[in-house]
Amino acid sequence: MDHILVADDSEDLLEMLSFVFRRQKTSLITANSKEALWSQLNKILPDIILLDALFSDTDGRLICKELKQNSQFKNTPVILMSGNPLLLKDYKEYQADDILEKPFLTEELLSKINNFRKN
Repeated sequence: MDHILVADDSEDLLEMLSFVFRRQKTSLITANSKEALWSQLNKILPDIILLDALFSDTDGRLICKELKQNSQFKNTPVILMSGNPLLLKDYKEYQADDILEKPFLTEELLSKINNFRKN
């Protein structure tokens, strides 16, 4: 079973994704703050991280870069999400593996995740 960590401060989005991934039989771990994100990462190594680019008054892109520079998480795919396309424009600079513009279709999200699933 995949473990997907979603770091976003929107409780509505976390609830919706919880429903989606439950139907996919995928384990969803959520974090609604930077502290909660690191707390979850100390417990489990997720297969994929979905990270809000503007996350709890913190630049999620910088968190992404920090994750990718950490040997424990450097190979974990990170998909940056935002409702502001300008925040996603330079995602490679922050070492993100992909981007997802909000709002998104469930099919688009699942397609991006499937691109990173281990076979």
